Amino acid sequence: MALRKESAVKLNNKCQHNHWLISWHDWEDKDAAPHQRWTARAMINGREYAWGQGPKKGHAHDDAAVKVFNILGEDDSIAQLKNWLARFGWCLGWQTLPDAPSAAKLVWTATALVNGVPYGTGCSTFYTCAQEEAAKQALDRLNSEYSEI
Repeated sequence: MALRKESAVKLNNKCQHNHWLISWHDWEDKDAAPHQRWTARAMINGREYAWGQGPKKGHAHDDAAVKVFNILGEDDSIAQLKNWLARFGWCLGWQTLPDAPSAAKLVWTATALVNGVPYGTGCSTFYTCAQEEAAKQALDRLNSEYSEI
């Protein structure tokens, strides 16, 4: 998820155009490139979705800086989210859980690799090794198909 400076400018413009709010973080580590310290947030049907790279416990840390709420939206909102996630190296998947609502599309997970480590979040954040491996393979395919912004 590290971005080159020119890519960060494009990300900022793209976020603003699509009503995402992007913020930049000040880290204690002065060697960290400022364009790699960002968090993007959006409100979808009154619920907040955020991801990016940000500080952890006050220290510079390459982290998935994720805070996710259930997204209960129309098909076009979900498709838009899926496209956004794919652009930034995230993989959006759907799961059927025993306690899932009748609309299985509302039970979702998002996974990304940050410095080679898989991070997952969503309505269900309990991943098995097999699921993490599948997420890695999916993200490898995404990374080969999508160039950096």
